[in-house]
Amino acid sequence: DFGDARLRAGRQVVNFGRGQAFSPGDVLSARDLSGLSPARRPVDGLRLSGPFGSLGGWDLVAAPRAIPEEGLYAARAWAWAFGVDGGVLAGRDGARGDWLAAADIQFDLGPAFRAEALLRYSDSGDARVSAMAGLDWSLGDFVMAAEYYRNGDGAAGAVPLSAAPGAASEHYLFAALTYRAGDYATLAASALADLDAGLWAPSLALTFDAAQSADLVVALRGLA
Repeated sequence: DFGDARLRAGRQVVNFGRGQAFSPGDVLSARDLSGLSPARRPVDGLRLSGPFGSLGGWDLVAAPRAIPEEGLYAARAWAWAFGVDGGVLAGRDGARGDWLAAADIQFDLGPAFRAEALLRYSDSGDARVSAMAGLDWSLGDFVMAAEYYRNGDGAAGAVPLSAAPGAASEHYLFAALTYRAGDYATLAASALADLDAGLWAPSLALTFDAAQSADLVVALRGLA
C-alpha cells in the first residue's frame, strides 16, 4: 500500500462492469459464459487503485505483453452521488489496435437498473459500440434478473451459443430466476438467447450447502 493507494500484481479479476451476463465495459476481465453461471476471466497485470474522497475512486490497470505496445491498459474513475453509482473508463487495446472509452451506471428504484456502453475506435478510424441494459429485483425468497446486450464488435464480441465459425450476432438476452429454499438449498433457472440466430441455452441448477466452503450442485443445461 502507498498511503491511500493500493498496488496489486499478478493474476486477478478486474471488475469494471455492472452486468451479470453481459458486460462490454469489462475490457480486462471478460465474461465467461461457458459454465453454469456467468464468471469473469482473470488477467495477469498490475492494478493501482485509490479513493476520491469517501464516495468515489480510481483505478490504473496494465496487462502488458512481451511487446509492450500490444498490451491492454485502462484508467477508470467512479463515484456515487444522489443514489446513482457511475463510472467512466479510457484505455488502449494494443493487440487489436483500438482506443477504448466506456461508461457505466447503476441506480435503485425498487428494482436495480444498470447499463454500460463501450466504444472501440481503431487506428484505421473504425468506430464500434457495444452496450448492455439490465435490471434485477427481489420478491421474498425470489431474485429475478434480465439483461439485453447489443454487440457492436462483430465476432470478437459475440456470445458463443452458435458453433458456426465467425458467428457475429448483434442482439442477445439473458434472464434468471433464483429461489432460496431455506437455509441450505438454492434453485436457479436461467437462459441465454441469441435473437439473431434464434438460439437459446437454458440451464437449471440446484445447489446444496454441503459443508463450510463446499457446495453440492446438480445441474442441467441445454441448447435449443
